[in-house]
Amino acid sequence: MKTSFKKDVIITIIGQLIVLLITFIVNKIVSVQLGTEGYTEFSIAKRSAGVISYVMLMGLGIAVPRFIPQAKAEKNELLKRKYILSSIIILLIMSLIILFLGFFGKKFLSMIIFGSQDYSYTVLSMLIFAFSTSITTLAISFYRALDQFYMYSISQIIIQFIMLLCAFFLNKEFNNLILFWGILTGIYGLLICIRIIKREKCLKKEVFLFLDNPIRKLLKYCLPRIPGEFILFAYTTVPIILINHKLGINATTPFATGITITTMISPLFSFVGIVLLPLVSKSVVEGNIKSSQNKVRKLGIVYLGLSILAILCVEIVPEVIVKIVFSDSFLGGVPIIRIMVLAVLPNAIYLLLRNPIDAVSEKAYNTFNLMISFFVLNLIIILSNNVFVYALSFFIAYSILGILSFLTWKLCCKRLKNY
Repeated sequence: MKTSFKKDVIITIIGQLIVLLITFIVNKIVSVQLGTEGYTEFSIAKRSAGVISYVMLMGLGIAVPRFIPQAKAEKNELLKRKYILSSIIILLIMSLIILFLGFFGKKFLSMIIFGSQDYSYTVLSMLIFAFSTSITTLAISFYRALDQFYMYSISQIIIQFIMLLCAFFLNKEFNNLILFWGILTGIYGLLICIRIIKREKCLKKEVFLFLDNPIRKLLKYCLPRIPGEFILFAYTTVPIILINHKLGINATTPFATGITITTMISPLFSFVGIVLLPLVSKSVVEGNIKSSQNKVRKLGIVYLGLSILAILCVEIVPEVIVKIVFSDSFLGGVPIIRIMVLAVLPNAIYLLLRNPIDAVSEKAYNTFNLMISFFVLNLIIILSNNVFVYALSFFIAYSILGILSFLTWKLCCKRLKNY
């Protein structure tokens, strides 16, 4: 178990670092070509599409790496196949509903997101990109669930490489960029799903028998988590939309820049959670939660050191970081960025603990924690008229989220021991 865990972590770390590098290159190309105003519009569109995609996904990205490893631990191959097929069916139905509503409500969404109905065509591109994001997320979640972390990392790199190619050739108009990202990555995600369905023999007659049971079980687990999935990706989207409505596109640029830098650092802390969810899920079935606790405790020390190091790098040479990631035209946002980057530390705690919490409990604790901190974040922005308070609100909200996540993990582990 220890050797396998270390191997999975190393493979995932290498994969995430490559993804981080490609993401940086894509961001550099787009920010230079679009300029401050165009980049801010692009950032709002991309993040809003992310929110829509995770409503489509309905928490399946968490459920799949939880239930499939449990079925494997119980040596129930038929149940494993049922979970794979059921999750795809749920995603397709939910996506069709949202695509239908989004198509006919594109002007309304354009007004809500951008403050103008002139972005209706952009909304359609966002919907396509949202669907592709949901299908690729589910597809690579299968690799996590099946302990194929090598393929998980390779698939992520391929997706980012597709986005990089599009950024090279379609960097003049963010609308077309998002559209082609959606089409090409969506095709790749569908191909992964088809490959897994065939390889795992999910189309046999016995898989379709009593399929309503695993569908109900997945829905029971996922439905309470939909608000959490929505909030997770709305966390850095809704505040930007609110600030855009209050200050305008140009004044919103420093916040979009700050969020981009902090979210580019986030993969450094989310990679181990990718491995922890299936691992902790197995340990719950096997009654060996203490081993998982020890791993989380040791990783917590590593996360603390990495987050402090990341914050210091941005605080000491913020101008250099902005020039590397963006360009000279974004330097005006440095004071805002230096405040916002403080959120990296509490966010690292949340990113470490969110997957283990979902693994040990069917209750949507993460959703509850996200709702509280998200409410505080947006309340501060709505009530304040100070740009520095806007920046500080991210640190305050993530601190609340990190503390709540820590307390929740302790509570869940205590209950498991008593049980």
